[in-house]
Amino acid sequence: MSHYNEDELSAYALRPEATDDRRTVEQHVSGCRDCRDALDVIEAFDTALHDPLPWEVADAMPFAEDTGPRDYERDSAARFRQALAAMLPVFERFRAGFTGKSSPVHFWWGSFDLAVTRFSGRDAPQHPGGVPGLPDRITRDAYSQEVSSAGFWAGGVTQAAPFFYSYAYPEPDGFRGRPLPAGGWNGDFQEFTLPYAEVRAAREPEALLTSFLQSTYDTAAELADWDRARLEREPVAP
Repeated sequence: MSHYNEDELSAYALRPEATDDRRTVEQHVSGCRDCRDALDVIEAFDTALHDPLPWEVADAMPFAEDTGPRDYERDSAARFRQALAAMLPVFERFRAGFTGKSSPVHFWWGSFDLAVTRFSGRDAPQHPGGVPGLPDRITRDAYSQEVSSAGFWAGGVTQAAPFFYSYAYPEPDGFRGRPLPAGGWNGDFQEFTLPYAEVRAAREPEALLTSFLQSTYDTAAELADWDRARLEREPVAP
């Protein structure tokens, strides 16, 4: 199957007058996951750029005033999107094993990470807030219930090699000391992490990532005494 390139999808999403046959593009995108994923990213960025300030960035400069030169490496951006597309089915299958309240597998444009969050359904202690560039009321609402959250972060304002992560809020006693079959506790980031390079080099990368996601959730749910019989199931689709 042939695909639309980035320029063609950008024209479709952002400059309707530049696309002669929009119906043809719509029909293709409806049946092509790669192009649908690429179009979703383009549309998400366009939506984000209508906000006057970046979120989750300390001392953020308004977009309209941020006119300094920026390098854009098309190949790096394309490889990043390909990496996200490759790991997305693993996160989606992991999410499918939970019947309680759960976020979709989604991309945070502020912190620039892919994430999925499971909720126990029980109230959590008030979050202290203090996330740079994010109002405390939003943070406290997001963490108003007990959560186990996992995702992928490629690095950003903090220099770090890309990694998968998992954390719990509130953190149950014994959480950080629990040994895992993959990854381990990262004292710098105060969460479990698994290096992306380790997953990429693995003979079975999907199995390794699944092991990390499942074992870190198991640890959080077990130590916090979640009602697992009510909240979990075996995924019914591949």
